[in-house]
Amino acid sequence: MGAHLSTVHGQVKEQFQKKDQGSKGYLTLKEVMGIRPLHNVNPSHVGVLYQVDKDCDGRFTLEELLAFASFAHSYARLHHTLDSSYMAAGLASLRMWRDLREDSGREQFVDWAMQLFVGGYEVTQLEGQGDELYVHRKALKALHVLFDMERNLGVDYQALLDMMQAAAEEQQLLDPDNPDHDDWVPLDVLRLFTESLTDGMSGIMESFFSDDAEQVLTGVEEGPPPSAAGGASRRGGGLGLPVTPLKLSTLATQAL
Repeated sequence: MGAHLSTVHGQVKEQFQKKDQGSKGYLTLKEVMGIRPLHNVNPSHVGVLYQVDKDCDGRFTLEELLAFASFAHSYARLHHTLDSSYMAAGLASLRMWRDLREDSGREQFVDWAMQLFVGGYEVTQLEGQGDELYVHRKALKALHVLFDMERNLGVDYQALLDMMQAAAEEQQLLDPDNPDHDDWVPLDVLRLFTESLTDGMSGIMESFFSDDAEQVLTGVEEGPPPSAAGGASRRGGGLGLPVTPLKLSTLATQAL
């Protein structure tokens, strides 16, 4: 049956206190990606983070982490298999995709992602570049890991940085001859790359479900999974989704 929920919550609280640098009352993306899995669900997964951050402010509070840990714990009780953690992440990805398809969903998702990437890093202006805002290049590391760009695109961190700075130089937002510009990336360029990654992610989801996308998304529920004791059907992860548990777990490991 796994650990008791109170034990799971205790572990989450302990990790939160260790990672909350400066006792801010929330974790940044860099901090939350450094915690151990939330009841076996990997927090370094864009769909999972999207579901954890209920108010989409780019910050992860203890209450939000505890709520997701409760969801993952209930899901594991319903599905006594090693795939339950992947299935939970797959369901989180479905919910994210559903929101992306809504009116203004893409713009709102990109706004959220930008808050994630920039959170915890200095945003500044550079001399001679007007009102343009820049973020330190370290912010790109979380983006690189979160979208698993090494595996999905064959792009390492340095290549990502080089591409962004080259794009900025083409737009005359960085001066290649100015060493003071070496560590910075314009927010406008970061947003363009985030939009491109978001479109690519949405395209993968569309192709993954092909013609049954609307039917699948119609079944996505907001609440926690039914209790295992309730004898709920396990088709679609026990949530009545017209998608098999295998496809739901594969979604978390291959589609995103």
